[in-house]
Amino acid sequence: LFRNDREIVLTAVRSDGLALQFASGALRGDEEVATAAMKENGLALQYASTPLRGNRNVVLEAVASNGNALQHAMRSLQEDREVVLRAVRRDGYALNFAAPDVRGPNFDMARASMLASEGEPGPVLLGTHLKQEGSDSISCTANLMSGSEVTCILPIEATVDEMVRAFQASVPRAGHKSKGPGRLHVVLDGENRRLSPFEGQRRLDELLQSSSSELKEKKGEDGEGRKKEEEEKEEEE
Repeated sequence: LFRNDREIVLTAVRSDGLALQFASGALRGDEEVATAAMKENGLALQYASTPLRGNRNVVLEAVASNGNALQHAMRSLQEDREVVLRAVRRDGYALNFAAPDVRGPNFDMARASMLASEGEPGPVLLGTHLKQEGSDSISCTANLMSGSEVTCILPIEATVDEMVRAFQASVPRAGHKSKGPGRLHVVLDGENRRLSPFEGQRRLDELLQSSSSELKEKKGEDGEGRKKEEEEKEEEE
């Protein structure tokens, strides 16, 4: 009877995630119930329904709690670089459960990056703006959620990871007076896109060029859309 009671099961898995194994099939397929279990113990993923073991959000919660939960994820998510990275940063042994194609030098560099992976805790830098200064340097500016601004100037050949390390020196550690917050989430200005740890070795000048091109393309699409709307209004009139 209790196996089918959602509130009782929720209370149980919040106390012991592995209690998910005693829930009914329907509740083991309930995303909210499963997520609560994963937060308490990622290894509860083995008791979640098959669809939820292939649910990216549920699996990210599981590997954030216990990296080795990756072994219970569906194959498609064992092939997902961001999911694997989140698991391996939690527990290096989890790499044994990743698909072979994920492993390699690029993965090792991403693992060492100071860019936070998806779902990883860390300060968020919004509206990160790059601007070339002269012929040999780039200024990088970003805003913290608190509203304060951080800025650094780097050589034009600097990488994204070097920018992140420079930002770290200006971002206070949460709950501490010392500097150095650990890994950062960096969101590009105008794109609303979080930089992935797999982009840590990109040069800033390359990133600036690609960001400018994408922004111009988006503005062009927006302009064409407005023009079309105006033409349609004129036709209606």
